[in-house]
Amino acid sequence: MLSFIEYLEEDVRKMPDGTYGVYADMKKDGKRVLTPTGKHRKELKKTYKNKKDANDYMAAIMIAKGGG
Repeated sequence: MLSFIEYLEEDVRKMPDGTYGVYADMKKDGKRVLTPTGKHRKELKKTYKNKKDANDYMAAIMIAKGGG
């Protein structure tokens, strides 16, 4: 089982330009949810210059959705 920080880091990814992108993936039972067309549902929400700010934003998203 993933820790809360490991779970957040899955959705915070280093971008080619060196910033960190925050992706919001819809997950159920630890797996990404598929759309009716069979693609994984994910969306880039924001980018940050450092990983700490990106993780803080992702934590805020999780708490707002009731996941924290």
